[in-house]
Amino acid sequence: MAALGPAAASHELRGLLDGGAPDAGVAPDAGVAPDAGVAPDVALPDLEGRLTALSDLRGRKVAVVAWASWCGCRYDLPAWAAQHDELADQGFTLVTVALDADPAAAREWIDAAGGNHPALIDTDGVLAGRYNLTNVPTVFWIDEAGRLVRPPDTQTATDTFRSMNGIDSARALAALRRWVTTGRPGLGAEDVRRHLRPPSDDDQRARLAAAIGIHLYRAGQIEAAAVYLEKAGRLAPHQVAIRRGTMRLRGADPFGQEYFDLRAELEANGVPIYRPLPDWQAEETGAAPPPPVEAAGSGCGGGRRPRVDR
Repeated sequence: MAALGPAAASHELRGLLDGGAPDAGVAPDAGVAPDAGVAPDVALPDLEGRLTALSDLRGRKVAVVAWASWCGCRYDLPAWAAQHDELADQGFTLVTVALDADPAAAREWIDAAGGNHPALIDTDGVLAGRYNLTNVPTVFWIDEAGRLVRPPDTQTATDTFRSMNGIDSARALAALRRWVTTGRPGLGAEDVRRHLRPPSDDDQRARLAAAIGIHLYRAGQIEAAAVYLEKAGRLAPHQVAIRRGTMRLRGADPFGQEYFDLRAELEANGVPIYRPLPDWQAEETGAAPPPPVEAAGSGCGGGRRPRVDR
């Protein structure tokens, strides 16, 4: 058995980091720098198996919200659905994507949240791999021309866990509304590139090991699956979405002691678990651009203690 994927040097985010060009034949959106970079396309199913591709939503502003049933961010789904309903008439679509290996784990939360937006399932880590998502909740924005105008960062729609993650949901939602209503995402094309976090080779190897582990688990080879899932954790210890997201497959509780051990390990090593970007409007405030976020696994938490959302 083998799992194949791109080397870090050829990953799509690396192309955007180097100033990738927009799609040929797609007219630049007014007010958006032409070199902002086209977002990687992903097509995923909903609970009924209906596929939605990000490219299907060209002509609309799109916010992609990655969440999981093993994270407290599941409680934010109704609030995200409300944002879609509020802004849909202004050319906006919210897309939620559950990073759950088992669709059944996500179903109850999707059903409870309701809403009219695409609610998709990423059972094989496709979105996580294309955008190097290291944890949830992670959100990124794509404009009408398919350009990534806010790179993946931590955003919340409620303050349910603010005491643990330190994130102000009101600021995140206000930034989202400003972008939808005014077309100003708050970050220029160069800033988007500065804040992108392409994967390392170990990130890519970890995703491939996890892919084999998940396949083996589904085939009923539980012990063999655990070997590959544990290998994925060793290769990329900062990849919380892999390590915590596969705990149930290894018989562990993602809200139990192994989760708290993971939290303590990352805190001890200064690895930031959540990575919110600043909400700023350079053209309005004249503020200097914020410094780039430190790369995951660099051993530097930017001087801040990382926090984890239950």
